Amino acid sequence: AADVVASLPLAGLVDLAAERERLQKELEQAQQEQQRANASLANEAFVSKAPEKVVEQQKTRLRVATEQIEVLTRRIAELG
Repeated sequence: AADVVASLPLAGLVDLAAERERLQKELEQAQQEQQRANASLANEAFVSKAPEKVVEQQKTRLRVATEQIEVLTRRIAELG
């Protein structure tokens, strides 16, 4: 099953500054996760010695973090 993302107009319902701050923190965490996964996958010794399952987990972490960054960046931009 694919992930579903619903967007609701939040103006007047939530504190937009607080929501922007929350999303920014999530974005920073996703960026850190992306950097860690990239570093592991860029390390030839890791890739050549680690079991294939572990390498695939890093690739999945990278893919998920990248998707999160895209969604969070879009949501922050929508908040203005």
